[in-house]
Amino acid sequence: MGLVHKPYVANKRVYPQQSSIRITETQAVAGESIREALMNKDFNTLFSYLTDIRKTGDWTSVTEGLARPEISLLLRTLIDGQLKELQTLNSFNNVVERDAIRTAKKSIERIINVIESLQLQLRHSGYEFSPSELERLLEFETLNYRYREASRLITFIESKSACDSVTYHNLKFRVLSNTDPALWKVNKKTLSPAAYRGTLKSGVAFSELLFAFSKSSAKFTPNLQSHKEIIAGFGQSGDLTQVRKHIEQVWGITSHSMTPTRLVPSTSALYPDIQLLTTIANVFGYNKASTEAMNYIINFTSHYKIDTKDNTHIWRVLARMIELEHQSDPTTLATEFNKMWDLMNSLNARFTIGLYNKRFNIFSAAQRLGDLAQDIPLLKEKALEAREVSHKLRIQKVLTKYLKGVALAAYSTMEYEKAVKFVKPFFTKHAVDNVHLKELLDSRKEIVTKVKKSREEFATLQRQYDEEEDEDSLW
Repeated sequence: MGLVHKPYVANKRVYPQQSSIRITETQAVAGESIREALMNKDFNTLFSYLTDIRKTGDWTSVTEGLARPEISLLLRTLIDGQLKELQTLNSFNNVVERDAIRTAKKSIERIINVIESLQLQLRHSGYEFSPSELERLLEFETLNYRYREASRLITFIESKSACDSVTYHNLKFRVLSNTDPALWKVNKKTLSPAAYRGTLKSGVAFSELLFAFSKSSAKFTPNLQSHKEIIAGFGQSGDLTQVRKHIEQVWGITSHSMTPTRLVPSTSALYPDIQLLTTIANVFGYNKASTEAMNYIINFTSHYKIDTKDNTHIWRVLARMIELEHQSDPTTLATEFNKMWDLMNSLNARFTIGLYNKRFNIFSAAQRLGDLAQDIPLLKEKALEAREVSHKLRIQKVLTKYLKGVALAAYSTMEYEKAVKFVKPFFTKHAVDNVHLKELLDSRKEIVTKVKKSREEFATLQRQYDEEEDEDSLW
């Protein structure tokens, strides 16, 4: 006859946020080494402990040492910790040194490997995942762009008919029907390089998933994320008519009229946010209708309180879409980009160094370098205020491009003596420091040489044109 273990009740002091967890004496002993860190939700200690377990392959302290609620807590703590690390990485991508970014990425990959191993071991041990645990695992795979793994997890979930919630269906849209704009391809290029590994070779038709969603929606209420996925699904398939209808039906906003047909109350769960506007920018930009995207942003922000001031992602998205739409016509590209710039100014949006750099490249290609002078005082101010050395140098690099660009425009359009008198004081006024000033002054010779070469090339082309005209002349 087997030994019957007496129930062991974990100390209430240790689990202050939940009721007592009943564990057996065997579990108390087997899970002793991990339990304290788990009780304290100590992510770093848990990660280190499970890394060692992964190396040895002995998972008994987890599979035999933890009660079901403890395993659930372990999964939650690890996933929350990993997603927090991922969020941190995404927030400082343009600020810290590249070596630090590489280190953070490697750390995130190691955490992913640990969570994946834990998930597999739990499956092999016969652990029955709850619907909420499966949804959390699916969210983890999706946010890390592990769409192949997410697809396999969906197959596992479907085989057990384990989930049928709004969260699950939202994630299914994203994984199986390509509703994540980061994975969309424009001119054969994936919009987000970070998402390159996520694309599935074959997915499920959006219409099929939408039908399943509609069929199950009697069991739940579609939320704001659901509508974002639906808009993205229609947009990715090129059906802007359905996108427009859906936006007007839910939020009462159109791109052609400032007067809304209806408005969602501020207390509604469907009240629009900046992420919705970003989805709209992606959808219309992807379909080469970036002007319509800007009209939607104007109309939404006119009738709904949406904070566009501190969110920079939407403008990076819109700038990229405008660039892709008009890349064959530099003049139109500069004009459309300037419309976005004016819109950002009207909304008090924050201009990133990346956008300033893109603005320079676009205006340079359109031969409108003189128009960039207005940005230079702001760039200098940003450089002087920057705390991180790497960030300051990055701003200074863009500022240098602007200063040299305006100097190039001056030498190209002014008489030489007037240009000389303009450029030196101009550099002196806007240089960040003496070292920067010396670099700028030393660049004048290179700029003048470039202008002379450009003029010589133009003169050569003009002579060739005149000679051809003479040959064709009848007189």
